[in-house]
Amino acid sequence: MWKKTNKKKFIAFLTTLTLVLGLIMPINCEKVYAVDGQPTEKVSEVFNNKDLENKILKDDKKTIPEVTKSVEEVYTNIKNIKILGYEDNKDLESKVVQLINLGKIKLNKDQDSITWEEIKKQLSAEDLKALVKGVNKKIDILSFNDIHGSVQETKKNTGVAKLTTEIKKYTNKNNEIYNSFIVSGGDMYQGSAMSNLKLGEPINKFAKEVGLLASAVGNHEFDWGTNNFEKWQEDGGFQFLAANLIDKRTNNIASFAKPYLVVEENGVKIGLIGLATPDTLYTTKPTNVVDYDFTSGVEEVNKYGKLLREQEHVDAVVVITHMGAKLENGELKGEAVDIAKNVQKGMVDAIVAAHDHRFTAGEVNGVRIAEGGCNGKGLGKVSFTFDPSGKLVSVESSYDEVYKRKDTIKADEKVQAMVKQYEKELEIILGEKIADLDVDLTNDKYNGITVLGVTVCEAMKKITGADIAITNGGGLRAPINKGVVTMGDLYTVLPFDNTLVTMDLKGEDIIKIIDYGIDPKTRGWGQFSGVKIWYNPENELGNRITSVRLPDGTKLESNKYYKVVTNDFMAVGGDNYDFSKAINVNNAGLVMRDEIADLWRKEGISPKETNILVSGVDDTKDVVIPNTSKDKNETISKDENKKPEVSQGKTTQANKVNKGKSTKLPKTGTPFGATAMEITGFMALAIGGYLSKKKKVS
Repeated sequence: MWKKTNKKKFIAFLTTLTLVLGLIMPINCEKVYAVDGQPTEKVSEVFNNKDLENKILKDDKKTIPEVTKSVEEVYTNIKNIKILGYEDNKDLESKVVQLINLGKIKLNKDQDSITWEEIKKQLSAEDLKALVKGVNKKIDILSFNDIHGSVQETKKNTGVAKLTTEIKKYTNKNNEIYNSFIVSGGDMYQGSAMSNLKLGEPINKFAKEVGLLASAVGNHEFDWGTNNFEKWQEDGGFQFLAANLIDKRTNNIASFAKPYLVVEENGVKIGLIGLATPDTLYTTKPTNVVDYDFTSGVEEVNKYGKLLREQEHVDAVVVITHMGAKLENGELKGEAVDIAKNVQKGMVDAIVAAHDHRFTAGEVNGVRIAEGGCNGKGLGKVSFTFDPSGKLVSVESSYDEVYKRKDTIKADEKVQAMVKQYEKELEIILGEKIADLDVDLTNDKYNGITVLGVTVCEAMKKITGADIAITNGGGLRAPINKGVVTMGDLYTVLPFDNTLVTMDLKGEDIIKIIDYGIDPKTRGWGQFSGVKIWYNPENELGNRITSVRLPDGTKLESNKYYKVVTNDFMAVGGDNYDFSKAINVNNAGLVMRDEIADLWRKEGISPKETNILVSGVDDTKDVVIPNTSKDKNETISKDENKKPEVSQGKTTQANKVNKGKSTKLPKTGTPFGATAMEITGFMALAIGGYLSKKKKVS
């Protein structure tokens, strides 16, 4: 391609030539050109431009003025221009190219891109209005979900300062042809030391800064009761939406939430409907939601979707949920997916998913679904395109795993300053050293029993003097890495302010509870200590456990009561665990996190082995050991498994299920039990008496 100066000289030459020859005589050009003085019919050899060749040869006969005009059009008109930030909007690009070729937008020398602000500055008000009116509109709905108070940047989490930067990349572009806004799938506050100690204040400041518009009500929003909802909305500048959250006292939607919201941008109206998960009834402390009912949400979506379309005249409907959507064997599954499958066809255009902490994007029943991970690791995105009349043209869903490039992102200065302020304020509390740790306490809770889980349960036992400890895997929110363990680490691992609850439970009820916690699919595995379990994973739920032994090797007795410790969340039915048959229940108000911190301060941390759950048969042999304090022998069981080394680093499959067999002890002592010996003795006496009597008679 020639330089522009050469082009201008060439065009000027042709123009002069046209004026001269055009006045003298009309000369027909019948594919006759010259290269180095030699005639040729190949235009490409003259101009080296396929577009120009096609233009000139479209008609076999053109006058020199017509050839000149063709040359001018090809070398002065542009075919494309990059509009920065709108590279995928081909409709807009086409219309801007027309305006440039008409001379209404000027480009600098060698300029191959232009910003929307430059376009607006050069166009008259009338031309700008015509451009805006004539192009498609695009709206991006960004979402974060299950951020759980993750204010600070960590090895895996982006942190709100860098997440703000990424959100503003979209919202700072908002103008006459493009708009974006941010919503939340819920579970915003509970989960980190900084957020917990400040009752969600840092998250509200982040929400305010990014312009959060609306949020679903997550199950963990209820962890601190219902007194904070109004203040959270006021401070964060957003609206909670929950069409299926019913206050049983009034039979209306909860007073702190609305069923829907209408957003209007650039002449386009989008209706937002909120849904909470019915799982809330047992995934927060059940006593905190005793006054509320949660419906499936299908009926409410149909009801408010119809209202939004017929009365509010929206152009699209989006459901913001605290319901999950995950890909299993190539198929999307979960509560949010069930909504898409069961609502009336065409009622909903997209669903924002949450709750199960996944990155998800897909389509079900014509409904686009997006979920953005958890802990601020990324964003979900639903992208709408509307034609100039406001008719929906297309919907796409996607997600952005922001945490994978967080080291390249510059933190938002305002939000980063806010984080630093809270870090300084809470340094004395969170920076306190609890103990040194020589190995990682791993926490792969979705795949089995973990080193952290067993270690925490052992601490619970020791604190309360219980025989057996049971806690829910979902309550352990992170691993603990080796090195100095601080109070901040414990807040991260145990953020929920759960208290320790002791009780007496029969062995048969303990077995049912532990069985329920094995491989639960939709939540973390139950964690326990004080027993060793053998189970058959092929059996149905409730009948998988085949044998249970205590640390001394004796079997757990079905009808015997044992002292058990758990947390108050589980004790009242959290995660659907059933402790209802317990007696002597005692909640002394001892906060689990604080009590464990006290124990570890005094005694240090002793990581525990995880081979307490065995997939297989219990082949431990019962052994008879003479007891000198009694007249008869007592049969006890003895587990001769070698004590395994403490697992370090990533939890392995061996940690999840120990398939090794117990070492068999040699058989010792009499092969007969005490009862058999007694029967033998009686028989001997009877026979002896009979013979003696017979002898006297004879």
